[in-house]
Amino acid sequence: MRNCAEIEPPKNEAQARPLAQLDTKEEQIQAWRSANEKAKLSERPVTANDVKEAVNEIKETKQPEKKKELEDKKEVVELSKSSQCLCVDIALLRIVLYFSLH
Repeated sequence: MRNCAEIEPPKNEAQARPLAQLDTKEEQIQAWRSANEKAKLSERPVTANDVKEAVNEIKETKQPEKKKELEDKKEVVELSKSSQCLCVDIALLRIVLYFSLH
């Protein structure tokens, strides 16, 4: 027996394809539900455009998160580069000290 609150899955590839652009199953479900709600309000079947719009809305809300994630990665790379420079500087200093003492 099916729960009446369940939403039918996508009926064709055109409806399903935009969902593949999302990272998680939860986001895909959220987008599919949003597309269904929009179609239901207009008393018509779900279209591929409904799904595309719902997917784009989710992706737009994630933009600040993605930007922060990229900035964090960039900072780690910059720290890594500066620590490499520091290691080279220390190694050079040791060589200079060694030769100056001998």
